[in-house]
Amino acid sequence: MKKIVNITSLCLFIVIVFIVGCIQSDETEERYEDTRDKMDTFVSIILYSSDEVKANDAIEAAYNRIDEIVSLANRFNESSEIYRLNSNGILNNPSSELVDMIEISIKYNTITNGAFDITILPLLDLWSPSSSSSPYYLFNMSQSFINNLNSGTITDDVKLIFSSYNYTLNETPTVSYNNDAMQWTVKSGWIDFIVKNEDNVLNVYTDFFWNVNYYKQEKYINTTMKYIGSEKITVSDDVILLENGTSLTLDGIAKGFAVDEALEILKEMDINSALINAGGDIATYGTKPEGADWITGLRNPDDANESIMEFCLSGQAIATSGNYERYFNQSAKVGHIMDPASGRSVTMCSSSTIIANNCTVSDILATAVFVLGPVDGVNLVDSLHNVETIVLGYNDPQNIFYSSNLTDFKIQV
Repeated sequence: MKKIVNITSLCLFIVIVFIVGCIQSDETEERYEDTRDKMDTFVSIILYSSDEVKANDAIEAAYNRIDEIVSLANRFNESSEIYRLNSNGILNNPSSELVDMIEISIKYNTITNGAFDITILPLLDLWSPSSSSSPYYLFNMSQSFINNLNSGTITDDVKLIFSSYNYTLNETPTVSYNNDAMQWTVKSGWIDFIVKNEDNVLNVYTDFFWNVNYYKQEKYINTTMKYIGSEKITVSDDVILLENGTSLTLDGIAKGFAVDEALEILKEMDINSALINAGGDIATYGTKPEGADWITGLRNPDDANESIMEFCLSGQAIATSGNYERYFNQSAKVGHIMDPASGRSVTMCSSSTIIANNCTVSDILATAVFVLGPVDGVNLVDSLHNVETIVLGYNDPQNIFYSSNLTDFKIQV
């Protein structure tokens, strides 16, 4: 394993595309580009063609294919196949695309030793604020503190009670009362506690799972873990079955899969040079006119004009995973990528980038490496064929770890 150290002013990576110019002859193919808002991000299709009508038709057909994949893989859409599967625990006559995504996911669950797992949705629901239908009970305290709450004062005695349950209030917590809900809110930093006068005691709750102390979290996590694991899925061309309580998310594969499917459409329509970028999930096909490779870069987020590292791609794909852009709670640093083994947000990497032969694999392994961490993640990639990675460490963001053959693609450091 190779390691680069002391990259200044680097806190995270995101993948962007640098389209370098090319010299066109009199009969050169023209460059066509179309960007649209899809899959909660911006998707760009870039291709070269000598036929404007064919180019525009190909772009439209590729976007239509993306829409088809999204329509069956969006777990929030009640008409989607994945929504119906999660709701009913069974889906008869599933589409071949859904079967493919689930079978590929199960395969890579084994390859990654469980680091990539589409059954993780119950854990995501546990941590997601939108899933909190009722507050989590924490502890209770005597009604004698009502006067303190009504006066807006948090005394040292109240702080001591909170502390005894492993909840530390800051020096200046605030208190407010909601007449409609008949409850107090104690705010300490980014943490809100709800206090209700019930059955002659003051019960303390929180709306958000990340506010629950570690020991209570473990109880909820351990209960949820019984629903996690690819062995709880039965899949065939005719039916997909889930064990009771298990539900799936295709968030770690669907975008890459959609990009690959769209690229196949371009190939079928005789486009020989193309790049699709779906929010950093990038797939390339062929080379640009006169044989130039597609150039993708890792950008320093502190300086949009600075490329930390660049890669030559012609027929490969690249994808990046990281919690830095999507947190359930920014202050608590609870991210949307969960470790299926611990049930908790991953904190070993800031980002992981994968280069592979297709975007589906890049998407999957970017998540898996992020979960595994720099050392185990790079070791996994080094054991695979036609896959490379670059990982930004979490504890020391100036350190970059990368796989043994990344130099086959790297053109600048």
